[in-house]
Amino acid sequence: MTTARGYLDWNATTPLCDEAREAMKGTEESAWANPSSLHAMGRAAAAVCDGVRPTIASLAGLGREGAVCLVSGGTEANNLGLAAPFSDRKGGLLVTSPMEHASTLEAARRLARNEDVRVEKLQPNRAGQLDPGQLESLLRRRDAQKPALVALHGVHHETGAIQPLQDFYAVARRYGAQVHLDAVQTAGKIPVAAYAGADSVALAAHKIRGPRGIGAFVRQSGTPCRPLLFGGSQEGGLRPGTTCTTLAAGFGAAAQRALDSGPQRQAGIARLRDALEAGLLAQGAQALLSPDGRRAAHVAYVLAPKGWRRGDDLVLALSALGVYASPGSACSTCQRRPSEGITAILGGHEPLAQTGVRFSLGELTTEDDVADALEAFGRVAHAPGAFVRKGDTLAAIAFRYHLAVADLLGMNPERLSPETLTFQPHGWEAALVEAERLNLP
Repeated sequence: MTTARGYLDWNATTPLCDEAREAMKGTEESAWANPSSLHAMGRAAAAVCDGVRPTIASLAGLGREGAVCLVSGGTEANNLGLAAPFSDRKGGLLVTSPMEHASTLEAARRLARNEDVRVEKLQPNRAGQLDPGQLESLLRRRDAQKPALVALHGVHHETGAIQPLQDFYAVARRYGAQVHLDAVQTAGKIPVAAYAGADSVALAAHKIRGPRGIGAFVRQSGTPCRPLLFGGSQEGGLRPGTTCTTLAAGFGAAAQRALDSGPQRQAGIARLRDALEAGLLAQGAQALLSPDGRRAAHVAYVLAPKGWRRGDDLVLALSALGVYASPGSACSTCQRRPSEGITAILGGHEPLAQTGVRFSLGELTTEDDVADALEAFGRVAHAPGAFVRKGDTLAAIAFRYHLAVADLLGMNPERLSPETLTFQPHGWEAALVEAERLNLP
């Protein structure tokens, strides 16, 4: 039985569901051979991979006939999606937004640098939503002789804001542009009909309670594409390397589960999210999004109470109390720079954008988890000085967290050990050495 006590970081990854675990176990025992091998065992493994493709294509909103390329995850799928229309330095137009995942934004920068692609970004409003009218004005002026691609998300990975995708699809079709959808945080959260219709789609299994290490680049038949890796003919020549049948089986089971009941599971989560959000705001957190936009049911994104200069510092303080949230996308956390998307929502206010904290809930989240989070938040919300001082290194901050949490819990700091603490950046010993070197009290 998977336990997730205190875990409010479901947008970062999700625990493996029983259906995926059982599918993987069965495949590992009976279909572990190389699916590219010609013998009977290889064909049995290939049948597993081919058997999950229609389900994954359906979850992508492209119907069972969508072409599925199994890849390592959403990052690789987004890179494939953005590279697809552009080649040979012929230029073209890519329309995206500052709210996209780092895999989209970095791929866009590479295309601008290496392929002479002009990149334009739609700007969000305070509800975190993008305007199809901005897209139309950009596509109306484009060179129709060159390719155009619109690369957007469905549900924002940090705030949960939902984009009006069908409106964007209609504009793109009107002007002959292709659409790549980053559905990594979308699939299983909202009905498939709300996001169906893109030319290509990125999915990641671990966001829907499947295994980590596998995702899919799904495209409509006839949509152009080109490989990023070379050295084999697997996955239709688009992605060389031996496909892992075990991961594919887990992905297929999780995808079917998401299709069967994913959006329905969000109804109960919304009630918990609303209670958490109300409690956070009552204790000094500030709302980021204006209330007039649509958003997914499982995300509460707030700005830290006054006195906290960085959301990641507050996240570490909560972690020391057994509550696990995030300052934003897990793929960008270590960079310690403000999110481009949150900064855009705030009109370019980087210092304020650095204070953001994301709480994302899942189907295993309970009322006790919400109560624990609010209690922990109340303990640290108005005491940033107990945890962070100017010039601290991460290890020094970690050590100070340990001392402050011990004080909050009435513990003797001398009795602290790795077993009594939940957050140990760079290892407990490294934090102690760093603190001693800095002569911290």
